[in-house]
Order: sequence, then C-alpha cells, then structure tokens
Amino acid sequence: MRPLLVCCAIAATGCAIDSNPPPPPTDDELVRGALAPLVPAGATLVDWLTDNYSSKDEFPNSFSLARAPLTGGTLVYLKGGSGRGTERFYVERGGVLTKVEGAPFVPTTSSAVLRTELGAAGEDGLVLRCTTGDGVLSAVRAGKLVPLRDTSRFCGANPRLGPSAVAGHFTIATFASARKFSLESFRIEGDALVSASAPLSRDLGADWAGPTWFGELETGVLATVTIAKDGWTYERSDRPAATIPPPFPNAPILRRNGALIEALGHDGDRERWVSWNVDDGKVIDAGTVASLAGPSWRPGAAFGEWLTWSVTAGTDGSPLSVPTEFRMRLEKPGALAIESLPSTPCVSRTACRTVGESYPLGVVGAPEARVGLYLFWSWRGGSALWASPVAGRPVP
Repeated sequence: MRPLLVCCAIAATGCAIDSNPPPPPTDDELVRGALAPLVPAGATLVDWLTDNYSSKDEFPNSFSLARAPLTGGTLVYLKGGSGRGTERFYVERGGVLTKVEGAPFVPTTSSAVLRTELGAAGEDGLVLRCTTGDGVLSAVRAGKLVPLRDTSRFCGANPRLGPSAVAGHFTIATFASARKFSLESFRIEGDALVSASAPLSRDLGADWAGPTWFGELETGVLATVTIAKDGWTYERSDRPAATIPPPFPNAPILRRNGALIEALGHDGDRERWVSWNVDDGKVIDAGTVASLAGPSWRPGAAFGEWLTWSVTAGTDGSPLSVPTEFRMRLEKPGALAIESLPSTPCVSRTACRTVGESYPLGVVGAPEARVGLYLFWSWRGGSALWASPVAGRPVP
C-alpha cells in the first residue's frame, strides 16, 4: 500500500515528476570539472578543441603557435596542422586569454595555399590572411575580427606586416620579387586603411636579400635592414644608407630596440646576440645566449625563444609515450636563459595524468605574470587549450 500512498501524496500536493531531466555533462564539462581541483589559482580552460587524432603522439606535432605583441598584451594564433583545420585567435592581457570571435578569411578552393601574418596597430591586433591575389586584412578590436575594406589588393604581392613606433600605425611591405619591394605605413580609420607615409621602394642587386627588418621610426620615416654576403645595410627614408661588415655569416633574426638593431645568429659553432648602433656603426655583444638542444624541439614565437622536450616510453606495458623535461629559452635582462617549464597545467603532474596528457606550447605575458599555454589531450577524448601560471610554480 505504501507505493499507492506515496503516489496519492504526490498527487495531493501538486508535485510532478520531472520528465525533462538535465542533459548529461559534456566532455568539456567533465574535463573542466576533473581538472578544477588540480590546477593552481589563475589557471583557465581557454578553449575546447574538438579535432580527432589517430594517436596521442600525433597530437602535439599537429599544432603551432604564433604571437604578435600588442600595447599591453599579445595576439596569439593557434593553428592545427595535418589538415585538421583548427585555427583560433586569442588576445592575452595581464596573463588572461580571451578568444577572438569572428570568422577569418577562408580560401574558396581547398588546394589554395593560405598564409597568415600577425601584426599590431597600437592596441588593435592585425590578422592578414592571403592566397594568391585574394584575402583580407582584419583588425582585432574588442575581442572581434573586423575585416578592413579594400585589403585584398596586398595579397597579390607577398605582403608582410611590420611595426611602427607611431601610436596606431603599422607597416606593410609588398614584394614584386625577393629583391624588389615597396614599404608603406598605414593607420586604420573605421574599417578603412589610410596611408600614413610615402612609399619606400627598392630594387636590390642580385647579392642582396631583404628587407630582413623594416618598420616606421616616426611619422612618415621608414627604415629597412637588408643583408648581403659582404655587408648589412640600414636605410632610412630621410638619410643616406649605412653599411657594416656582417657580424656573422648567416641570415640573422632581427628586431629594433630604440636606436639599436639587435641580431641573433650563428657565429661558427655558437649563437651570438649582438646590438648594432645604427647611428655610430658600433656592434657589441648584447647579452649571453644559452644553447638549448633536445630530441624534440619547437622554435618559439618571440625573439630567441626555443622549446625542447624529451619523451620516454610508457610504463606498465602501455604503448603511449610520456613527454618529460620541458625546457624553454626565454629572454631575461642581458641574457637568453633556459628555464624548466611545468609539464602540465596542474600542480601535480601525476594527478594531471589521471585525466589526460599535457604538452606546453610556449608562454605569454609579462615576466611577472607569465602563463604557460598547454595542449591537453583528455583520456575521455577531445582536447583543450589551458593557460596556467608558471611564475613560482614548481616543475612537476
């Protein structure tokens, strides 16, 4: 009789049995919930990546990371390789990553070769995506991709984005050939580009390659560095060019730092980091460079960065390899120094591996607020991008 009494009680009180129970949790929610008590304060699941992979070992090699500095932050581009099609953009400010909304330009034919360039115009990020003769330059504003008008014209000339020391400006170099280029500065008004300088055009000789570096120094004043076997030449649009003997024979990585051109390259069997004062022609060592080698490696997205890791065989007969000993070369005052990175976004590597496997991609943010970006492969299936503070965190 008790079941009948219970039913009568339910009917008498007007209660009803819920015929629409809540849906079961998604993989995203399950992984987020499982990791929540394991990660340090400030760690966040930035994005859920839904690509499928034939093996875990394919996973980390299927992604690459690019970055561009913004005023007060970083523009981050995550690209999935092996034809997977994952392409996401994020803005980092103060160690916090926000996903950029909006669809980037996609070629109309699957066989088209797509190039993606990142840049910045002050606080606005820039994303230039081109195939041959088609594409678009977009600004990243308030967390959204905003296509700019009449920008596909650049895509027929192998464009590259460059910096400007003028607030809100940036530069574009276009190439008729490897040695014939034109450089111009622009600013953004609404959804249109406005020229901010006269073009600087050069047709270099056969021995030259360039420009290796270019940018705008002040309003309307453009500069380039071109490289040849017998010299490096620095040219401004408002003064004669200056040439120095090459500090080392290979083509270097260049950047401008105030009145200096800084270069990183190989001199014999060692790397050198030098500063070239373009006003007086002096070249001096800028700092020490720690060499970093490992069985697996990935170049970083910033000056001098390098990421290496080791892999060991799985234990207990498991066919899965285990990534270990992540090390990264990062810039510190006066040095490119090596740091060990936590191998997971969690406080404990062992605890993290009960949920899935982790692979650091790199770091973003100011030194005092650096966060590691981690690809996370869940044992449940699916994958995610996590951001987790690295400063002061023990290496599990």
